[in-house]
Amino acid sequence: MCVGRPMPCSDTDPCTVDTCTGGTCMHTPLDCDDGDACTNDGCVYGVCNHWPDLARCDDRNRCTDDLCVGGECSHVPNTATCFDDDPCTVTDVCSGGTCVGTPRDCDDLDPCTIDGCSAGACTHTPLHCDDDNACTLDTCANDACLNTPVNCDDADCCTADDCLPDVGCVFAAVDCPQGTMCSYSACACVPSSTCHFDYAIPPNCAIDARQPHPLTATAPRMGFDRILLHGACAGLAAGDFRIEVVPAIAPAPAIIDVTSAADFTTTLVFDGPIPTGCWTCITVMSNGQRSCVGSLPGDVNGSGATNAHDITALVNSLNGVPSHLRPLHATDIDHSGVANAQDITQLINLLNGAAAFDVWLGAGLPSCPSS
Repeated sequence: MCVGRPMPCSDTDPCTVDTCTGGTCMHTPLDCDDGDACTNDGCVYGVCNHWPDLARCDDRNRCTDDLCVGGECSHVPNTATCFDDDPCTVTDVCSGGTCVGTPRDCDDLDPCTIDGCSAGACTHTPLHCDDDNACTLDTCANDACLNTPVNCDDADCCTADDCLPDVGCVFAAVDCPQGTMCSYSACACVPSSTCHFDYAIPPNCAIDARQPHPLTATAPRMGFDRILLHGACAGLAAGDFRIEVVPAIAPAPAIIDVTSAADFTTTLVFDGPIPTGCWTCITVMSNGQRSCVGSLPGDVNGSGATNAHDITALVNSLNGVPSHLRPLHATDIDHSGVANAQDITQLINLLNGAAAFDVWLGAGLPSCPSS
């Protein structure tokens, strides 16, 4: 009897069903369909697997949990942490399927700023209170603008104080009748004064080169303590003059006495000698006349700087060399009242800082402010 052997059709793939039909091998894939549209079905090593089809229901929204039941997708809102792409919010969490952030707290507790956030950084813009009026002082208080009128009182009774919105304070001189002027001390129009410094003593831009104090450092300071003016200065008082120090490295002296004489001279007496190392300037406020006197110990030649040339200048002046004569306030270095050979020794001590003096060699003054 003739017996045939089955044709070998195994493809060694456990996920196929191998058969022979009509002499032909057939390899039919194992049917793993579970009938659930929510899974991806497949065979691995002869075993059917059913994986959730994640892409089928993915709505690309981090704030929903994507579910598939019976082939139908559903998207349930969650409360996961998230980022809403806004750097000006914090503690972003999902709510109702949407990422929601809490606005960043930028409150600076200043009611006069508008608080905001830009690119994650807090901003505090001052409340705009400028009313474009130069006659008001614009400020903010308690979340409200205050536009307070400026005080244009210059405490000068010889000016008419006013304020122009586009300029601010203006101070116009009081218009006095012809032949009169406004007196700062009397606060009224008085007969005109021609008080001036044309022949002042000491003269304008004079420099006191004498030692600033006796040989003991604790002794009272010495130097110019008064100035003599020419002209019709009678009737003027201390308040009719302005005293200032340039540069302002020391307090300005005060005028303690104003005495006018019959020869049309007036002497202003200060409460002490003018400060050293600077200019003291006196201005007649009624007409702007101004004179400055300086104090620079050792500056014999009046150059505004102390150096070895001052010793030569003193020697030449004491010897009566023509065109080299210097006034007493430049040569009487020791304040004796007479310029003599002893002043040369004292000048050397002064420049070198000997005998209780500061070192004045190399010191200087700026240019005379009223030159």
